[in-house]
Amino acid sequence: MSLLDVRDLRIGFGGKELVHGVSFQLKPHEKVALVGESGSGKSISAMSLLHLLPGAKVSGEARFADRNLLTLKPAEIRAISGSDIGIIF
Repeated sequence: MSLLDVRDLRIGFGGKELVHGVSFQLKPHEKVALVGESGSGKSISAMSLLHLLPGAKVSGEARFADRNLLTLKPAEIRAISGSDIGIIF
């Protein structure tokens, strides 16, 4: 059983896709590292899961606790992340 299951994550800005179909699973008590060159999309991939990319077009699926993070409302994301950051999605 996965704690987080990300499938076909795609992120774009201004009509240009910057992240092309990232997929990974994280099981309970497992550690994962996003590794890549500078500018390869590590940070925006992580930030997109919490709706922290104003103006980004994000698609795919990111299931956490049986819910798709990419379709949650801002208050639901704040409840999961514990963040009071203003979220624009």
